[in-house]
Amino acid sequence: MLREESEDRYRNLIDASQSAIVTFLKDGKIVLSNALAEQFLGRSRNGLLGESFFSFLEEGELLQQKIDSFSSSGDNQTIHLSLRNFSGKMQEVEVTLVLASLAENTPMYTAIIRANHASSSPL
Repeated sequence: MLREESEDRYRNLIDASQSAIVTFLKDGKIVLSNALAEQFLGRSRNGLLGESFFSFLEEGELLQQKIDSFSSSGDNQTIHLSLRNFSGKMQEVEVTLVLASLAENTPMYTAIIRANHASSSPL
């Protein structure tokens, strides 16, 4: 019961965020996203589940390298990448990578996505 309450609080927190948020496994498989992430990526939450977050990035391998070298010390890393939505439109974004969980020895990462341009509207 406590775990379910914690997961519900986490979902409510990301839904209330002013940034696009995607939580994914080390292999990039998306397990959770918010409404702003849907707008950035051009797909519904259900459509994003199981998709590889890396496939939406022009430099997906760069983010994979960051994850491989990511320490569990809690240090967040921010990088600038080009994000491609489902229809192929590109946008420069800033991605802050956070280690979300090490539950059951399966690391999950959260990407906080913000547009780089003066216009901060999603794609």
